[in-house]
Amino acid sequence: VYVNRDGGATKGWFSGSAVQSLTPFVYEVAQAVQDPEMPSRTLYDGWLENARARNPPKRGQPPLMTPKVAPLGAASDYAPFLHHVGVSALDIGIGGETSNGTYHSIYDHPLWFKRFMDPGFKVNVAATRVTGIALMRLAEA
Repeated sequence: VYVNRDGGATKGWFSGSAVQSLTPFVYEVAQAVQDPEMPSRTLYDGWLENARARNPPKRGQPPLMTPKVAPLGAASDYAPFLHHVGVSALDIGIGGETSNGTYHSIYDHPLWFKRFMDPGFKVNVAATRVTGIALMRLAEA
C-alpha cells in the first residue's frame, strides 16, 4: 500500500482519499487519534462534524452517517503506483479550505510554519500520529 502525505498539517480537519477497499481502514486510523483542537474528540469526530456541516441533510433525510473517503485522482505522487503498477494507495492529512498559499512557495519554510501555521505543532503532531498509526497497522497486516 502506498501511503501519501503530500501536504503539511494546517488547522482544519482530517480528510482521506483511498482506493475503495481501504475506506474502512481510513475511518479506523482517524478514530485512533485525538483532535488537536478539541482533545475530547477524535480526528474522525471532527471530520464527520465538518462533513455534516458542508452537506446538510435534505428535507426528511437523516444526517451523514460517515464522512466521505474520496476516490484517488491522478495528480499526486501515488498516481504511478496506483494507475500504472496497481498498488493500492491512500492519501491522508489534516488541513482546511486551502493550503494558505504556502505549499511549494517561498513561505513553505519551517520558520513560517512555526510562526503562522501551527505555532504549537499540535496539528503537526496529530498528522504524524495518524500517519504513523496507518504505517504500523499496514506493516502488521
